[in-house]
Amino acid sequence: MMMNLRLPRTIMNRSLATLSLALLAPLATHAGEVLVPLAANQTIDGSNYSTRLWITNQGGTARFFTTRFIAAETNGTQAPESNKVAVAPGATVVLTNIAPMGKPGMLRVTGAPQLAISARVEATDRLGAPLASTALPIVDGAALADAGGRMVLSGASRRADGSQTDLFLMNAATTAASCTIDTFRSNGQRIGERATVSVLPLGLRAWEDAFSLYGLTSVADARFVVSCNKPFYALTRIFLPGTSEHDVAGPASVVDVVAPTSAESLEGVAFPELDLEAETTKASQIEDLAPKVVEPDGTVTLAVPGEFLRAKAGDSFKAYNLGLPLDVPYKKAEIEYDLFLARWRTPLFHGVSALRRLSRRRQEAILYAGLILRGSSGFKTILDIGKDPRTGEGELIRSERGPWKQNTQYHLKLTYDVEAKRVTLQVFKAGQLLQTVAGGINNLNLSATEGKAVRLDFGQTDIADGAYYPPFGWVYSNLTVRVTK
Repeated sequence: MMMNLRLPRTIMNRSLATLSLALLAPLATHAGEVLVPLAANQTIDGSNYSTRLWITNQGGTARFFTTRFIAAETNGTQAPESNKVAVAPGATVVLTNIAPMGKPGMLRVTGAPQLAISARVEATDRLGAPLASTALPIVDGAALADAGGRMVLSGASRRADGSQTDLFLMNAATTAASCTIDTFRSNGQRIGERATVSVLPLGLRAWEDAFSLYGLTSVADARFVVSCNKPFYALTRIFLPGTSEHDVAGPASVVDVVAPTSAESLEGVAFPELDLEAETTKASQIEDLAPKVVEPDGTVTLAVPGEFLRAKAGDSFKAYNLGLPLDVPYKKAEIEYDLFLARWRTPLFHGVSALRRLSRRRQEAILYAGLILRGSSGFKTILDIGKDPRTGEGELIRSERGPWKQNTQYHLKLTYDVEAKRVTLQVFKAGQLLQTVAGGINNLNLSATEGKAVRLDFGQTDIADGAYYPPFGWVYSNLTVRVTK
């Protein structure tokens, strides 16, 4: 049983095992609110270890962020927050000395979604010569296990050469968490009894040389299975004292409270890599809306009263060509429809709708805004705003929580405003506004050209990337569209 807490000696990383919902390729994660689970500024065995952050603004205007260092075994909600730091358009801010000397902990970063964050630990000798530089995970909401979920940390060991495994556990909630830790050998034999531990709000706990707490001198390929009653994250570090050899490993898998369907595969999922721009559809699924009106000032209005899609196997997608006049630049598209959310098919992602411009050449296709809902972690609302034309990187706008409940009718309004450079999603229930999700946009060319129609998509045809599911059982109705110059 793990009884005594020992703080870690150093913070170092060589590789990170697969996260079920967020792979480490790329290592940079967009801001909002993220955690750097291991923040260091320590001298260990003659080597100096410090964490460095790179925060890049991929947007067209200045963006801001703040940081909060949370020392191990402290209440993170009481940690002081830094002053706001500005990042100019296209610029990168580098942060060093993010942790007090000798105090291991984690770092909380809050900022605009246009900010991409990556982190590394740099090791130097007494004279400042570099020894190693290794990447750290950036933990966002997609990487967390939900309350009641499990994280499996494989490959843990304690060997005769002195190498040992440290265990780290983060509570991502603003209230205290109760967690359990089970430990097993590779043959499935349990090591010790289940340990029940508490973790302070937004807190980090660390067990140095975890297997020594069981009285073990040698064990290979063991695993920890961690579960908490609040959203959490866990990782291990294999460390060889007296050297710079370290290996930080994140969870081998995350099992959500809602069991995945039998067809679901959690391997190879790369959030947020759903490529809505490249998805193709059969010609028979593309329809012109009727009635469609082009007013004298060029405004295009469309309406589909009543039910237009009841998603089911073999019929879970509907697409409408907006019929915009060619080569006419439009400034705003307002799209409204009713959505009955029947049941979550998966705790992962559901493709709901998308506004896009088609092209036979993939690089010329444009995703203006795609709506994705996640069936766990507070039922997130996610807007995929496509790729930044300057960087080629995809970007998301997402909420930490959502209003979504099963067997519930909603009214959605999506406003894509080129002039304001902003997209806004409003979610209503029985006339009451429940949620607004808004942010900057990447693509300002809202127009149709020869062979490049602007289209509305609803649902999706197949499972994408093993993580994005058609919304089977969901019902779409009462569509109205207004596109103005």
